Formats: sequence, structure tokens, C-alpha cells
Amino acid sequence: MGRVPSGNSFAKVRLRGFKFRAGSSSGILLPNLPTRRAAQVTEYSFDIWSIHGAGAKEREKHADFDAWRNTVTLRIPFVAFAALALLLPAAALASDTPKPTDILFNRPHISNIAAGTVLDYKFTRKPSNEKMLGAGFTDDITVTVESDATEGKKNVLVQMYTGDRARDPQRITGMDGNPMMVVCLDNAVSHFRELAGGDNAYLKNTFSRYLAERATIKPVKILYKGEDVDGYEITATPYADDPAKSKMGGFENATFKIALSEKIPGYLARVIADINNTDKAAPTLVETTTLEGVGDVK
Repeated sequence: MGRVPSGNSFAKVRLRGFKFRAGSSSGILLPNLPTRRAAQVTEYSFDIWSIHGAGAKEREKHADFDAWRNTVTLRIPFVAFAALALLLPAAALASDTPKPTDILFNRPHISNIAAGTVLDYKFTRKPSNEKMLGAGFTDDITVTVESDATEGKKNVLVQMYTGDRARDPQRITGMDGNPMMVVCLDNAVSHFRELAGGDNAYLKNTFSRYLAERATIKPVKILYKGEDVDGYEITATPYADDPAKSKMGGFENATFKIALSEKIPGYLARVIADINNTDKAAPTLVETTTLEGVGDVK
């Protein structure tokens, strides 16, 4: 296990009895704090980080995690969850329903997407109490397939947000997985942490293992550009039974839903992070990331 010493200082704020953190964490910047600062990784666990979709030379190049400190880009958040795919068989279940980790991390999501294609995702943040959690907003996250790399791999450009919220665009080379898979998951965990507190590496490890061992997946119909297509929805409540849930301020029942389909470019249709609270007086947060053209999931 290794940890990068955190360069962030978090300001603990108490509002009506609830404790929050103001600042940035693990490469995800709080959406209500506009900035173009590059992503930062503050901590990681050697057991759960890997480089999904990168070639052997790149894996060797970055085998020493200390090297990431000064060269971190969106590739760091992207790999946060992918290590579980290296620990588990790539084959799906005996039935036609895939394992959550298989469809999330082992499929070539973008290998057949033509260069020049832009996957446009709408990110919506809806806090129940804007005075406590900051203003809600809707913004774009785009993944542009810029060019072909080696066979089946693509070079992509990820742009997080626009205008004052925009971050520096990040290029990722030689990928076949959709970087939005883990960008969304990392975003969800980071924003959960801003409300519930806790160690970032612990929360990611818990979420990853939950996806591998306990997350449910069911067939669904996804409305895409006016037509229903076959897909799957993964549901995870990774902290509901966690031994440390009593320290999570009532946010332990947060629910994460991920809708995917091979009939949709990039596979990823929608991610919903419902960070609710057992105390009805507490603030809550719902964040939704939806591919352009996607409607109801049922």
C-alpha cells in the first residue's frame, strides 16, 4: 500500500450541525468552486490502482506511482476503479447477463468509434440546499475520439465542463475503454466524500470491491435517439453495510446507478449518484451524467 502525501488543505465547515469539507480531493474539484487548475491525486492504494487500456510500455513507465505526482492528468482518475478488472476473470457470467466489472472495465467501449466523433455528456448537479452545498448547475463533459492509435485503440480528448468551470483538456492515448466510465465513478466517490468524509483510498477500495462482489445488474430498455435499445443497469450501495458507516454522517445509504448498452456509442448511457441522508433535515445531493440522445431507462 502506498500514499501520496496530500497537498490539499481541507477547511472543515459546520453548517446547522453538519460537517463538510471545502477544497478539492483526489483529482476531482468541487463543482461550485470554478477553477482551471490541473487535476491532483492526493492519495491512492497500490492494491486498487492500475492503468486500464494502456500498453505494456506505459505500464512500465508508470510502475513507480511516485512518478504520477508531477505528471498527473485525467488518466489518474480514469484508472481508479479499473484494477478490479485485473483481479477478476474477464468472462461474463454463465448467463447472458455480464458481470458489472466486465461491462464497466473489460469491454472495448470505443474501439469501433470513428475518429472525429464527439461523445457529449450532460452533467447535472442538484443539491437540496444550495446555501449549504453550493449552487446546482448543468454543464457538458465531452470525449472526442481524435484519431486511431494501435489496432482497436483510440487517442481521445476529454474536456471537463465549459466556461469558468472548464478544466484544461486532457489527452489520453491508446485507449479502448470509455474514460467516462471511471471519470463518473471517481466523481461520484469524491463528491460522496465531500459530504460523508472519510479516507479517499478506503472509499474507492470499498466501492471497487462492492462492484466486483455485490452490485446488482439487470436488463433494461434505454431510450436512445427515439428508440428503445437493450442494455443493463448496475445498482450499488457500497457503504450501506460498511463497518465505518456510523462515521458517515447518515450518508451511508447513497445509491449509484449506471446504465449501459453496447448499442450506444461508448456504452455509457447514464450515471446517477443519489447521495441521500437518513436524517430528513440533512442536505442531499443528486448528480446525473447523461449521454446526449439518451432518455428514459426502464
